[in-house]
Amino acid sequence: METQGKADKKKFLLLRSKEKNNFVDYFKDKPILSDISFDTNNINKAGWTYIYQDINAFKILSNLRLKNPDVNFQLLDVGSRFDSVIFFATQMSTTFLEARGKEGSFPDLNIKFTKGEAQNILVKDNSFNIITSLHALEHFGLGRYGDTIDYYGDQKSLKEFKRVLAPGGLLILSVPACRDYCIKFNEGRFYSPDVVDAMLESAGFSIQKRYFIFPYGTVQIHEESSTDKHVTMMTILEDDQGRRIFDNWSKEYPDTDIAYFTLSKIV
Repeated sequence: METQGKADKKKFLLLRSKEKNNFVDYFKDKPILSDISFDTNNINKAGWTYIYQDINAFKILSNLRLKNPDVNFQLLDVGSRFDSVIFFATQMSTTFLEARGKEGSFPDLNIKFTKGEAQNILVKDNSFNIITSLHALEHFGLGRYGDTIDYYGDQKSLKEFKRVLAPGGLLILSVPACRDYCIKFNEGRFYSPDVVDAMLESAGFSIQKRYFIFPYGTVQIHEESSTDKHVTMMTILEDDQGRRIFDNWSKEYPDTDIAYFTLSKIV
């Protein structure tokens, strides 16, 4: 059976000579190569989770910039994906901390690179206004990315985040969460929302907003009823509604994680 891609290619090549026009065929003597078409089915659950958490973080940062156009915000990102950090840096001056990184500065990207670990950030107190750390806290201290083995690496990191943030500073955090939370060494820690809340409070943060990012193929909310049905869509829910759906959803998927995303402020 002829695939859609092959059929489209055949149609494309027929139009080379069939269509009557005044265009020059600059590719006449060049080969027509085949490539794999973009398909959303090729993006796995983790990929979609990263996409949606990055969008959420970027919206928070861009809104903050919009409301405070004259403030010289200093952002520290700890362990997020670099392609995410590049977009964060379009909104404010950004320092990217990574255990495997190298020291360097790229003014055209508005980014400074620094090598280090979240458990021991080598900067002065009150140096940053905002910290972003997306799907990274769960790895700190497990050695997966060349960092120091440290059982309490995640909690030590939150204490360090508090120290290096200026008064009124914000922490944008995202971690994998599920009901049957555990540590998979050395893949990562999988939290429950309650554990994350307790850790943040203990480290000196007050949660301002909670987001629950559900993976594709899980739930759809029907306002007119209490029924939650399976769908092929990503779902981001906030605060109490998100927690209610998480509690119901996690009974069916106790060992499948979501992204628990929090916006916190120094107490």
